[in-house]
Amino acid sequence: MSGFGKQQKMGSGDKAIGGFAIVMALVLAFLLTPIFHGETVEWATGYMSDHYGYWLASIGWYVWFVLSAFLTYFGALLAMIALQYALVVLWRFFMLLLGR
Repeated sequence: MSGFGKQQKMGSGDKAIGGFAIVMALVLAFLLTPIFHGETVEWATGYMSDHYGYWLASIGWYVWFVLSAFLTYFGALLAMIALQYALVVLWRFFMLLLGR
């Protein structure tokens, strides 16, 4: 029970990986949000006007832009963290394979 409720301390490498993932996710979200929003806004506003009326569809463009930004950011963050940890695991595997 001595370890219950205690979090494991992060090393400097884990902090660097997390920080780099956050920065890259912000850059990717900045670049990809307009593309994602442009491709899906017609569907989102059409759905809102069909199901909730024109009053919601009129503000739906802005609401969908914010939601698109959140979706793009968290999707990019998840992908960056998974990619970086996968690279670390592959590097350790190859070092183990080479006997170093």
